[in-house]
Amino acid sequence: MKYFNKIKININSITYRVLSWVSGILIVGFLLSQVDLAILKKAAIEANIISFLLYLSIFILFWLLFESQNLYVLIKYFGYKAKYIDILAIRASTYLLMMLNYGLGTGGILLELNRKSGISLKHSSAVVLLYAHADNISLALLTFIPGLLFLEIMPTKIMIPLLAVAASSIMITICLIIIIKLYAVYMRHNNGTRSFFATIVFELSNFKFRRYFIIVALRTLYFVSFSLFMYVAIPCFGFYVPFTALLALLPPIFFVGIIPITPAGIGTTQGVMLALFSPYGDQSKILLFSLTYTCSLILFRLLVALIAIALQYSKDYVKSIGNIKT
Repeated sequence: MKYFNKIKININSITYRVLSWVSGILIVGFLLSQVDLAILKKAAIEANIISFLLYLSIFILFWLLFESQNLYVLIKYFGYKAKYIDILAIRASTYLLMMLNYGLGTGGILLELNRKSGISLKHSSAVVLLYAHADNISLALLTFIPGLLFLEIMPTKIMIPLLAVAASSIMITICLIIIIKLYAVYMRHNNGTRSFFATIVFELSNFKFRRYFIIVALRTLYFVSFSLFMYVAIPCFGFYVPFTALLALLPPIFFVGIIPITPAGIGTTQGVMLALFSPYGDQSKILLFSLTYTCSLILFRLLVALIAIALQYSKDYVKSIGNIKT
């Protein structure tokens, strides 16, 4: 019975993956049918792809190094021992999972922390949950603050709903923090057992606010760097988006891109970019940029992941040979 259940799970997983790719291709096909293909072809010929790829390669290296540093700082704040080089290897190798789904990439970090750094699953779960939560609040703040400060130069029909969503996310975050603190007090008062869930709650409730704000600030800088990349890369495709607009508009692009409908946000990312960047350029150029960005990001991260996995494999192989000799 267990064997047949395992087969059923594998079939369901494969079916989901196939359907997600089909969905992404169908969405991209639909978007292509909505733009002028002649203008798209002309934009592709005129685009400065070399400069775009140069910018992307520089930023991908920076994102890898800086995100690994963010994760390293968070782990140290929780009181666990880890080496930066190990965290760097974990983040690089989990890029492979991010190609399928952002959530899988985050789950991969959790499992790798347990395997390589010896952090138990319930404790690594607390680390990853706070990390993901810091991402959400930093993205909400990035939409809310620039959107509010520069509302007069933003497309109002787009920004008003985004500001409402961002404000709601911030309020939900505050309520969630209060609930976690109250639940932890309740558990202590009633001598609650350290179940998997209770351990995560205790870990999160004991995390200092000052350190939480530092992590949010680091994640905010990380996402600001994406706005900076877009600011220098978008003109390679013949249109321009102000930096202040990018600060406010990129968070919803991230949120839509991580919805597990399509792999790596293929199709969904293009759709939301077309909607949000429409006041700033021709639809064909926006679609060309978004497709080039998403596909290039996938390929670059795939290369980084394969290099990281190959280095780890060779390291483990040399270590095993050394153990045999001794």
